[in-house]
Amino acid sequence: MSLPDSPGAYNDCYDLYQRAIDTPGGVRTLFSTKNEAYFFQLRMHKFRTIQRRNSRRTYPTDHPLYDTSEFDPLQVTIREDTEGGWWVYVKPHGAKLTIIEPIEEPSDG
Repeated sequence: MSLPDSPGAYNDCYDLYQRAIDTPGGVRTLFSTKNEAYFFQLRMHKFRTIQRRNSRRTYPTDHPLYDTSEFDPLQVTIREDTEGGWWVYVKPHGAKLTIIEPIEEPSDG
């Protein structure tokens, strides 16, 4: 079964992504089976693909928003809980950097 190419078919995905963007640690949603969670994860990825395609149509190739989705900073993963439920997590990518310092070049003197 192929997924639709219309952004309107993914309103639930947009809502979950938006809630994840608005929540610093991200969000999760529960499914009763692994197949349901996996299918929803596929839909989440498809929605971002559609957004990237639309940005390629909207922006010139040298524009920073060309081939992007506003939800690219988020990762979508699946995890099983101890009671057999399946969660789809939508969380920010990357490490939480707390200290960033410049490295100064040693002087030759």
